[in-house]
Amino acid sequence: MKIATRRFGEVEIDDKKIITFPQGIPGFENVGRYTLISHDKTYPISWLQAVDIPDISLPVIDPFTILPEYAFDVSDNDVADLSLSAKSDLYILSVVVIPEDIKKMTVNLSAPILINIRTNLGKQIIIDSRDYEIRRPIFELVGENIKVKVLSVDGEKIRLGIEAPVSMRIFREELISQTGEENKNAVNSTLVTFDLDN
Repeated sequence: MKIATRRFGEVEIDDKKIITFPQGIPGFENVGRYTLISHDKTYPISWLQAVDIPDISLPVIDPFTILPEYAFDVSDNDVADLSLSAKSDLYILSVVVIPEDIKKMTVNLSAPILINIRTNLGKQIIIDSRDYEIRRPIFELVGENIKVKVLSVDGEKIRLGIEAPVSMRIFREELISQTGEENKNAVNSTLVTFDLDN
């Protein structure tokens, strides 16, 4: 089957390898069919391409290639949603945002994409953990400063935003919202060629 893509033009895909996200993904809740496109010139980045919408193509990476000790628990509900029966059927990806200055490239370790390679079911989960960030810089270390910003004042309620290191707890509601925004940012990532030898 042929699909149109913004990044790669018309691409031939195996319709048996279409990954179905029954709940969509944050930021694209109404988009449920994707395929994974790998390209030699963007390795180790692959592209989670929406089958039916050419403009939606998220750069993704196997998080273990950049963080071998990456680990988290998958809930029983997520196992059921993915119809997982064996750990070996699970493939994990993380969304990458690639700005024009690729040294500022980030990876979202707080919201991995889980794919059952046997059933081709997918789901992006939110890890409510202090260990992983939504915008983990790939090429540089994160600073230790904590910044608190007043986002809005509504009567007696003040809404605060916090920029903090991984060790600070971030609430699940904020992670879901930020993950949706990061997925939207990822769609606008710059297409680059990586020369990892330099």
